Amino acid sequence: MKGCFTGLVFVVFRGINILQISSMNMKISKCKYFLNIESVKNIFVFYLPKKICALLLLIFLGLSSCSKKHVSSGTAIPPVQNDTITGLSIVWDNATLQKIAPLQNRNIGYCGYPRMVQLFDNSLICVYEISGGVIECIKSLDLGKTWTIPKIIATGSNGINCTVPEILELKDHSLLASYNLRPAVFDALKHFGISIKKSYDGGITWQDERLLYQAGAAFEDGCWEPSQLQLPSGEIQLFSSNEGIYTNSNEQNISLLRSFDNG
Repeated sequence: MKGCFTGLVFVVFRGINILQISSMNMKISKCKYFLNIESVKNIFVFYLPKKICALLLLIFLGLSSCSKKHVSSGTAIPPVQNDTITGLSIVWDNATLQKIAPLQNRNIGYCGYPRMVQLFDNSLICVYEISGGVIECIKSLDLGKTWTIPKIIATGSNGINCTVPEILELKDHSLLASYNLRPAVFDALKHFGISIKKSYDGGITWQDERLLYQAGAAFEDGCWEPSQLQLPSGEIQLFSSNEGIYTNSNEQNISLLRSFDNG
C-alpha cells in the first residue's frame, strides 16, 4: 500500500461508528509497499455492541521514514489467539462476522479496501473497490443484518482505474465520495489523480464528478489515498499523499484541498 504517515492519529470508537482524524503537516520520505491484493476476495465486518464505547489515543512517533518493502503472497500474519489484553482494549465478537461483498454469488475477482460510516438515519453505507477499477457502495437499513444490492459510484476508463474510496456524510446529509485515479500501466498521457463524486439521495445515484488534483504519470510521481472531513464551520478538508511535486527527488508530503461551498 502506498503512503507513510507520521503524526497524531485519533481513532474514536462509539458503537459501530469509526471516525479517524489525522493531524499531519510534514514532508516525509517516499516509501512503497507492494501487497498481493489479488488474494483479497471478500469484505467482512465485525459488529461492536453499542454498550461498549472506548476511546483509543494512538501516538505514532519515530516513523518519519520507512524503507521499501515487498510482501509476498505467501506471507501471512498469524491471528491473535488470546482475546484477553491487559489495559484498554476492544474485543471483537467472532460470532458476528459476516461477508457483505460480494453477495449473490457475484464473481467479480478482487473486492476490497472497504470504508463504512453510519448516516444520520442510522443506516450504514460501505464503499469499496472491485476489479476493473470500479467503486461500489452498499447500504444496510437494519444495522448490518441485511444489505442492498451494490450501486456503482465510479468506473475507470481509458486505462485509468478508480481505487481506494473514502466516504463522508456532509452536514446537509449529502454524501461525498473521494477516490484515487491510477493508470493501469504507465502512459505519459495518463496521470494519477484525486476525484470526488456526490450523492443527494443516500447513495442511490451519484453525480457531479470532479477531478480535484492531478499528479504525474509515473508511479514515483503519483498521488494516493484521499481522506476527507468536514469542520464545524462547514469547510471540507481533503487530505492525500502527494508525490507529484517531487519529480526530481524521492519524497512525499500530505497535501490538503479545501472547499467552502459543500464540495
